[in-house]
Amino acid sequence: MKQNFKYLILIVCFLGIFQIKAQDSLRRSELGSTILTVNSFNTNYTYAQNRPSFEILNGLFYRYNKNRNSYRALISYGENKIDFKSPPEFTEGKSGNVSNKNFMLGAGIQHNLKKNKDWLYGFIDLCYRNTFSTGTNIGGGYIDTYSSSANGLDAYLGLGFKFKIAKQLCLSPELTYNIYFGRTDTKFNFGNKVSNSVTYDLNIKSILKIHFTAKF
Repeated sequence: MKQNFKYLILIVCFLGIFQIKAQDSLRRSELGSTILTVNSFNTNYTYAQNRPSFEILNGLFYRYNKNRNSYRALISYGENKIDFKSPPEFTEGKSGNVSNKNFMLGAGIQHNLKKNKDWLYGFIDLCYRNTFSTGTNIGGGYIDTYSSSANGLDAYLGLGFKFKIAKQLCLSPELTYNIYFGRTDTKFNFGNKVSNSVTYDLNIKSILKIHFTAKF
C-alpha cells in the first residue's frame, strides 16, 4: 500500500506540472505533495517511536486561495520500521524494533501576513491520525512482543513560506508545532501471558514540512 500511495503522489505531481493551460485569474487551487517531513534530526533511536526522523513523499496536499486566506486539505500514509537501543549507560536498557503504519486526514486554514503578498503566512491544521504498530522488546533476559492501535487528534500551528519556482509551481516550507493527543490500546505477549493496557498521550514537538504544489 505504501508504494501504491507514493505512485499516486507522483502521478498527481506529474499531472500538475503538465496541466491544461488556463487563465491565470482562475488559478485559485493548488494540488501537490508533502515531499518532505522532518520529525527530528536524530537518527539514533533509543526507544520505540511511531514516526521516523525523515518522511519522503508521504502525503497529498491541496490548497484553495481566496484573498488573504487559503483553505487546506491533506492526507498522508506511511509505513516504517525502526530499530532502537537504549544508551550504553543504562544498566537495565532495552533494544528491539517496531513497525508502524501511519494514516492522517485533515483540513486547515492559512492567512497571508502581508497584504497583497502570499510568500509569508500563518496556518493551523487539524487532523485525525491512526497509527498501528507491532514490535519486539528485548531486555533483562526476556523478549516480549506487542501490537498497538493509536487514535488521536493532530494539530499543526506554524509559519509558512511560499516560493514560486516556476510560473505555476510553488514550494512551501513550513515550520510548525505539532500537538498530538490520543488514546493507545496495546496488547503485550510475554511468553504464555497476555496483557492489555490503555494509555492517553500528549506530545508537543516542532516539525519541518515542505509542500510542492502546482496551480490549476
